[in-house]
Amino acid sequence: MSRYKTETKGNITHVIDTQGTEGDRVITSFHGAEGRKHANQIANGANENRAERCPRCGHLIPNDEMAGVYCGALSRRDNETEICSECGSLEAFEDWEDAHYPKYEGEPYWIVEHEIS
Repeated sequence: MSRYKTETKGNITHVIDTQGTEGDRVITSFHGAEGRKHANQIANGANENRAERCPRCGHLIPNDEMAGVYCGALSRRDNETEICSECGSLEAFEDWEDAHYPKYEGEPYWIVEHEIS
């Protein structure tokens, strides 16, 4: 028996983890007929062997807890490579930091001794 089940409300199909530490919880949701089909594949265990490792950190995609249940993130470095969710977030933060904070080009300020007058 799979640890996941589906629940449809209107046009939205939720995938529910039935073996979570805090009881049943929705892990992802899909819209429409194609979404319902994908949700049912997850609930029936079709994606359990799909899990790949993140080329950046080596963890499972999308994460170690939900390996192969849904896709990971698309790397911002080449717009082709699938990476784990955490690395996707880290790449977003790295890009944001590069855009908002210029690289310091001076002497290492933590080494320079300052005279206090």
